[in-house]
This record gives sequence, structure tokens and C-alpha cells, in this order.
Amino acid sequence: LVERDVVRVVTRGTVLEESLLEEGKNNYLAALNVVGAEAGLAYVDITTGEFATTQLPITGLLVELARISPAEVLVPDEQGLLFPMGDQTAAEGQNVTPVNAASFDFNFCREALLSQYKILSLESFGCEGVPLAVRAAGAIIDYLGRTYKTIKPQLGPLSTYSTASYMTLDVPTRRNLELFESGRSGSSQLSLLATLDQTKTAMGGRLLRRWLGQPLLDLAELNRRLDAVEFFHEDAFLRRAALDT
Repeated sequence: LVERDVVRVVTRGTVLEESLLEEGKNNYLAALNVVGAEAGLAYVDITTGEFATTQLPITGLLVELARISPAEVLVPDEQGLLFPMGDQTAAEGQNVTPVNAASFDFNFCREALLSQYKILSLESFGCEGVPLAVRAAGAIIDYLGRTYKTIKPQLGPLSTYSTASYMTLDVPTRRNLELFESGRSGSSQLSLLATLDQTKTAMGGRLLRRWLGQPLLDLAELNRRLDAVEFFHEDAFLRRAALDT
């Protein structure tokens, strides 16, 4: 006789099989908790290990959710399927999964993150002073622990970011600029991304998509990107070699 047990629970945000994923696009599992006028938001792509968190005003939450476009959003069950955002609520277009509110407890989430990375402080991740961001990130760690019973996904370092570092592009702006799909037909083949995408790997395609959806406001970082463009523009041989790789 062989002992039987559930070793994995498959959800929209925890899919690993390539046949079920869209190449060149991240499959994000997000967690969200709203307290007053602030919100904590974290997201992870377990196929790449990318893991990020932020704390932001709820007025910018819909825009950030639209940018991330998560496959699944975890929220405390006390908020139900609708989560408050100032004068409105939002759930439309989001695959919301209510989880036990205890999964968002600050102390529990902080300990979950410390245990995950085997560290003594969250200072190195830049989130020690943003409790809502810690709660969202910790809830994801807890959820992954419950959906992957045996082999846990390998996650990269937790990145704490600020939405103030990037240009805000709301849904109508993204649609009008046709960044990822044509405004008239809705076809992704007629978008700016499709026109620019000459990447050779799925990783490169995901990075280009992220850059288009998250325009920089940091002048120094912008100049670094432009320096890279200039480097390849001035060296035709190296540019051709990179394209043929």
C-alpha cells in the first residue's frame, strides 16, 4: 500500500506547466490588503522567481493592478470578493481568492518572510518600514506553502518598489497608446509591443513588456538605457552578432 496525500493544489496563479502559460507574459499571483487609505500589494511569478511588493495609496491601486494583470489575487476573507478602494470597490476582471485573514497578520507574515529567506531582518529588502507591503508578501509565502505541500517554488530576493518611480498609465491610456493590443480590434499583433518585440527568449519578451508598461521617471536609469542603445547603434558588427545569437 502507498500512502496517498495531496501534494499540490493548482490555481490560476500557481500554474507551472508551459502548455498552460502564455509565452513572453508573466503569470502573476498577487496578494492585496487594504487598510484605510493605504494598500499593500505583492506579486510573484513562480515560473521565474520574480517577487515584489509595495505599499501605495488606494487611489493608485487600480492602475497598478492593471499594469501587473495578475492571474489570481489573494485578499483577506473578511473583505470578501470585493475589496474597498476609497469611494469604490474593485473585483471586476480580477480572479479573486479570499483566504483566511490570519494569513495577513503582520507578525505572522514577517516571520514567514524571515523564515523563507533565513534572515534576521527585512531591512535588506527595504520593506521593514512598510507593514502593509510585508503583510501582502507574507500572505503569498503562506499561500504557496499551502498549495505546494512538498517541493516549494524557488523564489528570488524580495524586491520592494515604489510606484512613484514610474509613470502612471491608467487603463484608457494603455488602450489609446495601443501598448499591448490594438484599440480597435483588440489584436495583440497590431500593438506597439508586437512591433518592437525582436527578443529571442521568453525572458526577454517579459522584460520588454515590463519596460513598456512601466515607463521610468528616474533620469539616471533612463540615461543608462539610452547608453546601451547608443552602444549597439554605433557598433554594427556587435549589433548584428547580438541579433543573430
